[in-house]
Amino acid sequence: MFSLLSRILRRAHRHPWAILFFSLGVTLLCIYPISKLRWELSILDTLPGNYPTKIANDAVEKKFGGFGTLTVVINSPDSAKNDRVVKSLSKKLENDSLINFIEFETETEFYKQNKLLYIQTADLALIRERVRQLLDRYKLESNPLLVNLLEDDATADSVTRSLQDSLSFEDLENKYLKRFRNFYSNTKGTIRIVDIYPSKNISDLNASRKLTGHVSHAIQSIPEISSVNIQYTGKVYHAVSAGRTLLPEAKKAGKISAVFFILVLLLRFFKQPQIIFLAAAPITMSVIWTMGVAELLYGRINLFTLMLALILPGLACQQTTHIMSRYADERKKGLSPTLSLESAMLGIGPSITVSAFICAATFFSLISVPLAGMHELGILGAVGSLLNWGLCCLVLPALLLVTQKRKPFILFEKRVVKFTDFKARPYQGYKRLWIPLILITVILALRGIFPVFDYNFAHTELQSSSFKADSLLKETDYPHYDPVVVLLPDAKSSVTFYNTINQSIKNNPETLIRSVTTYANLLPSHQKEKMEMVKEIRAELNPEFVQHLNSKDSANIEKIISSWNISPISEEDLPSSFRHKFEGRDGTIGEFAFIFPSIDINDGLACRRFAKEIRNIDFPNGKKYLITGTAIIRADLLDLTLPHLHKPLIAGGALLLILTLLFYNRLSSAIFTLASPCLAMVWLLSLTRLLGIEISAYSALAFPLLIGMSVDGSIQLWNAYYEKSTGSLHYIMHTTGVTVGIAQGATLIGIYSLLASSHPGIKSIGEISILGLLCITVSHLLVFPLIAGYLDSRRFRVRKKD
Repeated sequence: MFSLLSRILRRAHRHPWAILFFSLGVTLLCIYPISKLRWELSILDTLPGNYPTKIANDAVEKKFGGFGTLTVVINSPDSAKNDRVVKSLSKKLENDSLINFIEFETETEFYKQNKLLYIQTADLALIRERVRQLLDRYKLESNPLLVNLLEDDATADSVTRSLQDSLSFEDLENKYLKRFRNFYSNTKGTIRIVDIYPSKNISDLNASRKLTGHVSHAIQSIPEISSVNIQYTGKVYHAVSAGRTLLPEAKKAGKISAVFFILVLLLRFFKQPQIIFLAAAPITMSVIWTMGVAELLYGRINLFTLMLALILPGLACQQTTHIMSRYADERKKGLSPTLSLESAMLGIGPSITVSAFICAATFFSLISVPLAGMHELGILGAVGSLLNWGLCCLVLPALLLVTQKRKPFILFEKRVVKFTDFKARPYQGYKRLWIPLILITVILALRGIFPVFDYNFAHTELQSSSFKADSLLKETDYPHYDPVVVLLPDAKSSVTFYNTINQSIKNNPETLIRSVTTYANLLPSHQKEKMEMVKEIRAELNPEFVQHLNSKDSANIEKIISSWNISPISEEDLPSSFRHKFEGRDGTIGEFAFIFPSIDINDGLACRRFAKEIRNIDFPNGKKYLITGTAIIRADLLDLTLPHLHKPLIAGGALLLILTLLFYNRLSSAIFTLASPCLAMVWLLSLTRLLGIEISAYSALAFPLLIGMSVDGSIQLWNAYYEKSTGSLHYIMHTTGVTVGIAQGATLIGIYSLLASSHPGIKSIGEISILGLLCITVSHLLVFPLIAGYLDSRRFRVRKKD
């Protein structure tokens, strides 16, 4: 099969101009679809489109709008100025189509006016009981026929104090105080907060950027803004910041990689620097074509496929180095450019082909992980690997034929190790290296080869860059929580849902649910019962009784009197700010519920337990509700990766063995070729334990990719050995060995660019990949000469006997 493909390529080389015009035309056609690519760089975007959490999130955002905020923090010593800036900003943005609604103050007065309806029934009964105790005490004190027998006793003070403290409402006030505070300001008003809810999905990076731009423009148009400090935070801002961080970083890393690729090619072809431009053409085309395919298949680039822009050039540079090196060897033999190219493709074409197909197969094995982000990486990685192979084997030879047709040029320095210098002799160095190599491998393996998994999302997710804004928020009572959103079928379901969740919390002492809020509990519960209690308290506190109270008791009673003129509250009485968070774009109310976790959402294991607890709650009639939220999304990421990570490793290893067997058609040759990659993987797994490197859902992705990258150097070395036969080991190590080292260095450069990313997850992929490629390179340059040297020695002994 591989020889057939090589022959097809050699026939195509007879038409170099057709190849160049066709490839250039396709490249130009890819520019327009690439400009339409969406950049979706959040974890949510990596979930499958038919997954319940993704469906829930899409449904919530379709019905409500972007669920999250662009939070503007306004800070200056002048509280009056801050208030004017807040109201002016709200006025300027009220008709913006990108904004759902704006919040900048809590309904403190509404809560204070109706606080006796919003406290729990048991607490209202406690107030009634305390008032009655006060009334009884005053009746006793005003009765001249009763004598206090404890008047001279030391316990008299404690009894009296207990009676006096019984009327205090301080404990109840503290319990409900947060409802009466303004979340959007500190006590002095020097810090004010504006929450802007978007009408578009937060994952829509273009919409989030436009919204941020509109808000920034509105702020700058306020006359007093020059003397006010403005900071931004919130989910919208973080999404925009991620795009502003990752995309420029990817471009910068690409430029740095390009510089290093040029240096690598110069190192190998420093006599003819024009070779660099010839090599750059297929590498650039491969990336452009792959991005064009991404637009046709998916219309987006996600957090995982973003890495292909750095990985694919390294793989392409690796293949380019092999082709150019082999072509140069043929040219030094005095052959014409056409014959040199045919001879090169005949000799190295099959090995490059099988290497590319193995890399594509290991990329493709990622589709066994049921995560959409990895599915797309697997498909696009496989397509990109095949495009690398096709373009490097077609465009590069076409360019060589066209440019060398009139004036052939050399590719290496004048003198290198020549084949004429080759003398067949055995290699004896393996005898000294076998023992330390085996000893080191055994010691590393005994320390453990099973990596430790890191469940802390603080180590893998892009952290907030709005440190100043977040520090100002901590000086206020702004709520620092990320609730889970539940989509209910209708408003009537909110009562049942609320009661079921609360009952589950009571029945489970180890619950991870802090509280639940629905539209149903925006209205006070048991209003009729509470109204009756308030009437009873009012009857007890008659004017004649109140006028005889001392100052302390009078102050406490005044807190009740100021709030007892209440009436039942209906939905129409609720402030608009209450209704907004439960109101859909179509005007329906009450189809959302919020569950607040009591866990740290950076703890992946806790997120999984929290998600499992919610999903296992038995609702009436067996109903299941759509839920979404940061904790649920992170739990799903782990659920869709951890149980399936072994699948691409097994599939990739199996495909690697099958393709290698097809290439050699001999089991022993396949085993010799796979020996160094297998040893390198053992070293890598052991070193992760030795160095304390924990594996995350991101960095685990590096292992199947390394399987595909690990075999190229081994195939090139063994292919050269079988071609040159017994006794050629010294020559191969000075020629093919150098080429393999440079090719591995080119791949290393592409992977190294991942380390420059600010995203901890992407950076962790780079760390594992760099360590793995170093192990692979060392393994190639050690294991191959050891095995080949042993084979040489045995064959020479057989010849000697004969």
